[in-house]
Amino acid sequence: MDQEILRKIRETTERYFETAADPEQMQISEWTTKRLLDLHPLALNVWIENGEPISWTTSIPTSRESAERFLRGEINERELTDDVVPHERYEALYLCAAFTIPEYRGKGYATELFAEAIANIPLADDAIIFAWIWSEEGDRLVKRLLGVTGRTIRTRK
Repeated sequence: MDQEILRKIRETTERYFETAADPEQMQISEWTTKRLLDLHPLALNVWIENGEPISWTTSIPTSRESAERFLRGEINERELTDDVVPHERYEALYLCAAFTIPEYRGKGYATELFAEAIANIPLADDAIIFAWIWSEEGDRLVKRLLGVTGRTIRTRK
């Protein structure tokens, strides 16, 4: 992926989610971006229009054990992502974050990007798909994904 696009995504994501100030969130950096892309190219899935990123999602493939611990509140997001390593098939997929530039919101970009990640990141047949809902928009997105993918999405609220 183009380095300039990745830079814009990191800057915008940091402004919106303020991960640097929150020790529980996954940090947004060149290193974490590279790690995500090493797990699977769709772990950071981007919609580009006119050469600019307008919407992107972050999905973190992980183990069932880590997913269950996260859902129970035993580990935070940063801890969830600390020990993830590439695998041929994953036991769980964390729908970590979605962002769409304000003027493009409400058009289904994030839903489509997450659905593409769910369909194409290699998952075990009984894989857990899970999310941490932070907002009303996130709750609506998870409900839309259920309708689009037919997959149950477990949530931590």
